[in-house]
Amino acid sequence: MVSSENAPQDFLNFGRGLEFAPDCVLDFLELRQANALRSVPVAMAPLTHAQLKEIAGIIDLVAARFDGDADKSRAWFKARNPLLGDLSPRDMIRFGRHDRLRRFVIDAIAVGA
Repeated sequence: MVSSENAPQDFLNFGRGLEFAPDCVLDFLELRQANALRSVPVAMAPLTHAQLKEIAGIIDLVAARFDGDADKSRAWFKARNPLLGDLSPRDMIRFGRHDRLRRFVIDAIAVGA
């Protein structure tokens, strides 16, 4: 399992351990409840602290591929991906499918994509 504690670095300053800031993850992905409810026909289930730590780890893995560039990482999370059923990684998270996204990112890194 990937979490903010075992990601390669804290590229986007989400914090680690007691310093972890879950709001920073929501802000990075623009997933505040008010925004999510306006743009998604199905209401997004609230994410737990543990889930947000795991999502932060996924984001840091992606950021590592972009040399810590927050703008490129954010663009990757917003772009539709045909390998994810034409959903964006951000939408995968909004629909509660971050486990599948984690596996996708780890597999992509393993094959050097």
